[in-house]
Amino acid sequence: MHSYLLALVGTLLFLWFLVPFAAHVGLVDTPRGRKQHDGHVPLIGGVAMFLGFMLAALTLDSPPDDIRSFLFASIVLVFFGALDDRHEISVRSKFLVQLFAALVMTSTADHVIYNMGDLLGEGDILLGGWGIPFTVFITIGVINALNMSDGIDGLAGGVSLISFLSMFYLAVDAGLAKDSQILLIFIAILIPFLLLNAPFFGKKSARVFMGDAGSMFLGFAMAWYITVLSQGEHAVISPVVTLWIFAIPLLDTVSIMLRRMVKGRSPFSPDREHFHHIFQAAGYSKRTTLIIILLTQILLSVVGIAGHKAGVPDWIMFWGFFAVLVLFFWGIKRAWHVMLMLKKIGGGAA
Repeated sequence: MHSYLLALVGTLLFLWFLVPFAAHVGLVDTPRGRKQHDGHVPLIGGVAMFLGFMLAALTLDSPPDDIRSFLFASIVLVFFGALDDRHEISVRSKFLVQLFAALVMTSTADHVIYNMGDLLGEGDILLGGWGIPFTVFITIGVINALNMSDGIDGLAGGVSLISFLSMFYLAVDAGLAKDSQILLIFIAILIPFLLLNAPFFGKKSARVFMGDAGSMFLGFAMAWYITVLSQGEHAVISPVVTLWIFAIPLLDTVSIMLRRMVKGRSPFSPDREHFHHIFQAAGYSKRTTLIIILLTQILLSVVGIAGHKAGVPDWIMFWGFFAVLVLFFWGIKRAWHVMLMLKKIGGGAA
């Protein structure tokens, strides 16, 4: 069986087995506070996806040289992520686990961001000795950006699927057989999860959540392959392209944290002021909100890939993305006005 088929079928079977098991161990998400879903939803999507991935990756005839390092770091992330889903471990503990995974990535696998590309039009920006701390910072940032985007059913999984599809296309286009094979496995494990999580196929609510175990695993994988594809002698894309293919979680997280700081609050304080919350406040359904955001992510990914294929200079791509960030922040900062505008366009009763 091809690796991607094994990953897809394996994830389906793990979901089927773990969903009833979750209730027995208390690994369920209960509606409270900012969590407004229906019923007790099993938090085992991330564990099932990781097990499906590991099953497929370990049976590859010719796996990438760095696969053991990736699996080792991922096991730690998934274990502590599941522990957090069950007992809510401290923010400091989660940060230390993410730091450990990032250090595994930079040390044992030697995946480090040394070259930022020609962002200012004056030559490549080389980080030198700052490469490792910068990579650690970016990796932790990507993990938490995906985690913070996991606000409505199907969003984190859908954005991840689009990002992995984008990276898969770029890897295949560049002839990276081993890396494209791994990226295809990620696509395969996300499909059965989204079948149970996204508000499509006749479902009114999610039957399973990915939990912190899933968002940390997928976020780490995203950071890992963003670095693989954009660094080293065999880099196939400029680092600025990765901003576009991971745009929505990045834009939303940076904008919301800046907004909190402008208002004199901690950038890590919880609230309901994310991009998807604005649409829902304007009366859009979760399904419509999800479709709009995912279509936006597809559009931004296409812009990034098209710019890469057309040879658009890094500095133009960078300042273009910065302009999108400014627009996004403007919208988040004026969330009330944006909500009223969206309500007039097509929303319902707030």
